[in-house]
Amino acid sequence: MQLLSMIADALSSGIVSGIEQGNTVWSHVHIRDLVGLFIVLLKQICTGATIPSGRKGIYFCETGEHTHREFSKRLATAAYELGVLPSSHVKEISLEEAAEKLVFGGVSTAELGYASNARTKAILSRKLGWMSLHGDDWEATFRDEVSVFIKSPPAERDIPEFLRKH
Repeated sequence: MQLLSMIADALSSGIVSGIEQGNTVWSHVHIRDLVGLFIVLLKQICTGATIPSGRKGIYFCETGEHTHREFSKRLATAAYELGVLPSSHVKEISLEEAAEKLVFGGVSTAELGYASNARTKAILSRKLGWMSLHGDDWEATFRDEVSVFIKSPPAERDIPEFLRKH
């Protein structure tokens, strides 16, 4: 959701925005690696293996981390290289500005989605045999998503009701 909102804003404003210095950090994973974890878990369960569950069985999937600044910069670079933005510059904005631009005024939502830390480690997942096959492929997502957005932008009906400005 963050990426699509940021693409929409960048295309309408002509520049990618990032909240302040963008020093907060999130873990990331390619969707195909996440699918790989589900396959590993299902195989373990279907073969009757005893695997940690409950409080001791929380399985994370990650292949690295990025700051929100890096995220914004990757988007700006992809959009610039595709010729839809005049530069790859990222404009620093306040949390309140981001709330208005990206989540229809919800400051708490903007902070959670664009200015928070969300860091995980795939310790249990790797112990079960999961491994990343797509590592840094997530970086190509920016170019892919901008291209798809340009060809088929989401319609108003695609925006969840709670995110619409009233």
